[in-house]
Order: sequence, then C-alpha cells, then structure tokens
Amino acid sequence: MILPGYEDAVAEDLRLINQGLADRSGNHYFVNGRTYQEHGGTGGAYPVRGEGFVAVDRGTHASLATFARYNGPTDAALREIGFNPSISDEQLAQALWLWSLRTK
Repeated sequence: MILPGYEDAVAEDLRLINQGLADRSGNHYFVNGRTYQEHGGTGGAYPVRGEGFVAVDRGTHASLATFARYNGPTDAALREIGFNPSISDEQLAQALWLWSLRTK
C-alpha cells in the first residue's frame, strides 16, 4: 500500500518504468529504492517494498475493504470484521492505523 505523501514519488517511479529507465529483473522493477512487480497481463505495476510502502496482508486488506464499504471504521464495519475469524486483532489494528492516515 502506498502511504499518503508518496503519490508524486510513485508517479515519478512509474514514469521512469514506462520509459524503460528502471532496472528490471524478471517481472520486478527497481527504481529510487522502491520495488514494483508487474501485474500479470495488465501491463501495470504494483508496489512491493521500499520507502512509502506498507505491506498489507489479506486480513488487513479485508478490513480496509470493509471500512471502505461502510465509509470508515463504523460500529457496523467493526461488527462485520469481528465475525470474520480470519482477521486477527493485529491485522485490524494495522487497518485502523492505515485508515487514520488517509484522513489526516
């Protein structure tokens, strides 16, 4: 996931990738200390690691998707997440932290 404040840096990285100016190994691109992976078949790339990126696992992603459906971590969203046994307290905490960043 791309953290707020890194949008311009990522846009520049993608510009360099599209111009063929990034280092490449297989389906990975390396540019400005960040790693991107080519999204199979679409020609797009998604962030893997580096400054401004946070790794998001399935449980955290599911929590964020639930927040998006409910327009935030509302009581209803948290109740729905609570019924999902595959989402741990740690994953929920990371999702809450990430969600808070988007509203600052």
